[in-house]
Amino acid sequence: MDDNGTQDFSDDQAQVLRVVGGLASGVSFVASSVILIACLRFPRQETKLLVWLSFADILSNTASVLALGTTPEHDSACKVAGFMLTLAELAPVLWTGCISTSVYLTVFGTCGNTSKDMLTWAYVAFCFGVPLLVAVAAGVAGAYGDSGFGYCWIADKTERLIYFYIPLWIVIVYNTVVYFRVTVEYQRAMRQLHGSLGSSASTSRSHRLKYYPMVLIASWFFGTLNRIVQAATGNSYFGLALLHFTFGKLHGAFNAVVYGLDPTRELYATICPCLQAGAGGVDLPDEDACYGAGDSTGQLNIELAQREGSRAGQQVAPSPFVEVDF
Repeated sequence: MDDNGTQDFSDDQAQVLRVVGGLASGVSFVASSVILIACLRFPRQETKLLVWLSFADILSNTASVLALGTTPEHDSACKVAGFMLTLAELAPVLWTGCISTSVYLTVFGTCGNTSKDMLTWAYVAFCFGVPLLVAVAAGVAGAYGDSGFGYCWIADKTERLIYFYIPLWIVIVYNTVVYFRVTVEYQRAMRQLHGSLGSSASTSRSHRLKYYPMVLIASWFFGTLNRIVQAATGNSYFGLALLHFTFGKLHGAFNAVVYGLDPTRELYATICPCLQAGAGGVDLPDEDACYGAGDSTGQLNIELAQREGSRAGQQVAPSPFVEVDF
């Protein structure tokens, strides 16, 4: 048995994993493409980051299919597929981190004097630049090869942790902390506006925030567990590997549902920091409220809360993705 435990599976089982992974990647590709096309067809300021997240997911899905279809016996093609997968898998993870940062900056009004376009391009540079550097570093280290199950990625189990899984879980913890803080502050502000219990609408909106960090957990829990078991025991288990390939390749579909189909317009708008001001059909804080108008204690932007409260009973222009009656 080799370092990756590939001999634990028969050729038929390995083929099942590749087919399931390819199908899941295809589902994610379609879901991400629908969101991307919708955003481009109905352009709004508040969907800019969603466009980039969907684009990163499409790249990841494409790279996954390429890696699953490339066998380690073809050394040069395997290295190219491993390079592309390393770059493309990490980019959507980082984009979710930037979106959570955007929510934080918008809610706490700490954008400062940063230009909204400059902030967007900073996110682009970070979310694609860092994975590019990681992919190059892995290539220089000769890390690409058979990652187990007969497909091409990072061959060594320790290097897989360094180049992907450790950064992944750092982002998961970061997102969880950010959304917890945002949820607490949002609920506090809503209680000030609507009384001790808050409105049912605002409670529902705050509860939806929990789904954002859960996207990465749902996508990569089984993959992480599978790699840990593989590294600890030297063995691979088909059922666990099947869950890994299924959920890990569905991350684009999960992102599309949670970020692209959120039925709450106000929270949906907050996924883009300081980009939503003045968006057509959506009553949002002006740029001054977004850029540096948060109070010195870092509390929730009261103008956002007041406008949310005053919107009760009014009709808001429907999202291009779902029709919502407020």
